[in-house]
Amino acid sequence: MILAGQISRDDFAAYAFFVMTINLFATYATLGIGVSASQYFAIARKGGKQKYGIKAVLQIYIIFTIISLLLLTIIPQELISGRTDLPRSLLIIGVVSFALDAVPGGAAMGLERYRSLAWIALLYLCVALLGIATAAYYNSYLAAIWVWIGAATIRALGSVLVIYRQRALWSGAPSNANGAGKFSAVTFIGPLAIVSISSGTGLWLGGWLHLNIASDPNQYPQYAIGLQWFALGLFIPQLVSQTIIPRLAGQQIQTTNEDKLYLRRAIKLSFTAALIMCSCGAAASFLIAPIYGEIFDDQWFIIAAFGLAAVPYAIINTIGNALVAKGDQWAWLGTSLVYQIIFLTLSYWWIEAGAASGAVAIAISGSLQSILVLGRARQIHII
Repeated sequence: MILAGQISRDDFAAYAFFVMTINLFATYATLGIGVSASQYFAIARKGGKQKYGIKAVLQIYIIFTIISLLLLTIIPQELISGRTDLPRSLLIIGVVSFALDAVPGGAAMGLERYRSLAWIALLYLCVALLGIATAAYYNSYLAAIWVWIGAATIRALGSVLVIYRQRALWSGAPSNANGAGKFSAVTFIGPLAIVSISSGTGLWLGGWLHLNIASDPNQYPQYAIGLQWFALGLFIPQLVSQTIIPRLAGQQIQTTNEDKLYLRRAIKLSFTAALIMCSCGAAASFLIAPIYGEIFDDQWFIIAAFGLAAVPYAIINTIGNALVAKGDQWAWLGTSLVYQIIFLTLSYWWIEAGAASGAVAIAISGSLQSILVLGRARQIHII
């Protein structure tokens, strides 16, 4: 919001596309690793025998990161940069900075170091806001990108410090994972990796369509800003979902009534928080839109549409993480693929209908996935 009102439309489009591209390749570099680290470290915290899994996760993480950087190096520049002139080297640095936090951040969640993570997140926010405000003052989107990279690196180092202080839980693991440990990690990470590929690629392709195919030059900036409000609506649901795996990990055979009650409350909290936040944002959207300058003109309803699209999506990650904690990651994969197919199909069909069509595509596909994951959770009796 700060940046959009101070720099040109084309510069903001370049900044937003950088963020989306980095999220894509950082997702490739961390395919399911964050969730896997959370699972394994949670089991270790409870005294489980998953230390071989921890070593295997670290080894797979390094391999995925190298492959992601190689892909970013060989893909044609015009494909990854679109209509922007983003240098490839800056994209590579961005991927590394955001991939750094995958294992440390997931591990810290698994160890339930929520207070430490909250302080790290606050530091990340302060650095990002101060830096972006400075970049806006000097009218430089490249400065904003470097601030973003620096804040992400600080967050990763903070997570590393958190898990280092808890090293007694995992430092006794052997230096190399045996065959069984590697196979266990691969079979667990495999479906989560495909989920990450589909979700990261789907979001990037949706943005690519709005940037490179839509005839309206304002459409991609509108779409990118709309996604920010969509993400804001999912802020509390995302925090809630991250507590599910540490709570349920290591109890794959039987779910206690206490765990079922916890999950039901988490689902209700996620939905209610998203509904309240998104309703307030939608109601105030006509006041928010002018802050972005010429990008929106009178199309304030786009912000409202993306905010409301977050409501049916709110419970998906909470239930999905519960499925993962119970070893049902293949069901999570199936519902995620259904979401991406519908989302991309609708996005392509409606590309000339404006940025708000992206919100409608998210809402429809998200509603269907919510129904599917809720049905699966009931079927295996975890809620």
